Amino acid sequence: YRVSRDGAEVTPLTPAQADVQRVLLVDDEGGWLYYMASPEDPKTSYLYRVPLGGAPEAAERLTPIHATGTHDYQMPPGARWAIHTHSSFDSPPVIDLVALPRHRSVRSLVRNDGLRSRVNAARSTKVAFFRVDIGDGVILDGWMMRPAGFDPDLSYPVLTFVYGEPASQTVRNAWTGHSMLWHHYLTQQGYVVVSLDPRGTPAPRGREWRKIVYGEIGTHASHDVAEGMKKLLGRHAYLDPERVAVWGWSGGGSQTLNCICLLYTSP
Repeated sequence: YRVSRDGAEVTPLTPAQADVQRVLLVDDEGGWLYYMASPEDPKTSYLYRVPLGGAPEAAERLTPIHATGTHDYQMPPGARWAIHTHSSFDSPPVIDLVALPRHRSVRSLVRNDGLRSRVNAARSTKVAFFRVDIGDGVILDGWMMRPAGFDPDLSYPVLTFVYGEPASQTVRNAWTGHSMLWHHYLTQQGYVVVSLDPRGTPAPRGREWRKIVYGEIGTHASHDVAEGMKKLLGRHAYLDPERVAVWGWSGGGSQTLNCICLLYTSP
């Protein structure tokens, strides 16, 4: 919103249905607000701009429509240029200089070709993104990594990677480096690896999604992950319900303890 100093005038700037993930630049001279959002896909992030005069319907996506994965930008005053960083779950970052607003690539800054080649050689499987309905109108985003040579008629042990706190998401189509490589290694050992983003994570899915954890850190998240796993175990016969493990770091450590209790004590 643009709000007058006395608070009497409040003008909506960005579309109500699109969470603003981050404001990048207020271009007073050009008359634009530049921000990051992803109205259709909470796993990603794109560059938008909207007039400072107050026309949410005129919001314009500057990241090309064909561009997949997650994007980030560093912008100087004037918004003529930007340092653009792009990555996906299995692909390390590429950084280039782009001219705005047409998003024309001017110069490649970082290609990471050597790293990409090594990752492709070590990668034995591709990630699959999915959604699971856990009831009461709650739908979770998730990803699954299966072993190479996957056979749906076999039974596989499952490792669930959790975090579930308001600081970050685990389900993003973005490069995570050592975490992704670690999970790829586990698929090479015969594990299916799964991650779910419960309510309260900073996904661009609306106010209620994020604010539900106010005063209740840990309760909704562990419930959502446990219910999501139960749904997946019922949906996929190749997931062995007798061999389900869970792990996480920091807040994910707390979620691990909570999820173990919920998975094995509730009906």
